[in-house]
Amino acid sequence: MSPPNAPSLEAAAEEFAAFAAANGLVYEAKSLGAGLHYRMAPAFEPDAVALAETLADRHGLTLQRGKMMVELRTPGDKGAALRSLIDAPTMAGTTPYFFGDDVTDEDGFEAARDLGGAGVLIGDARPTAATYRLNDVAALRDWIAAILET
Repeated sequence: MSPPNAPSLEAAAEEFAAFAAANGLVYEAKSLGAGLHYRMAPAFEPDAVALAETLADRHGLTLQRGKMMVELRTPGDKGAALRSLIDAPTMAGTTPYFFGDDVTDEDGFEAARDLGGAGVLIGDARPTAATYRLNDVAALRDWIAAILET
């Protein structure tokens, strides 16, 4: 069960949702954040980014840009989360692999690498901190299945 969202995130999320509804964009409620997707209406990118910057400043939130979207979340990142997990006694001696498909995963790729593991980008090649890349989710499933067979 996730902790409740901070009141500042709730307020920002309400503004994201209203902006999305008024402009035909997609609002995404996340467990510790809120996303505003403009893929279906790319002309709204400047307005969506400006709104996200304003809300991040006003509410002390972290702004993360992604693929045709902006996200507001409580401070922290996926790399910090991975480092916390690896610090747990139950994870002692493990090697972290971090899989992702978006620029929001770069902190996780870096942390996995720094902790002796690797990041794996899923999707098209692009500049990344990931050590490896797989073409798609099907390739990831095949890779995991091959590991489990050995």
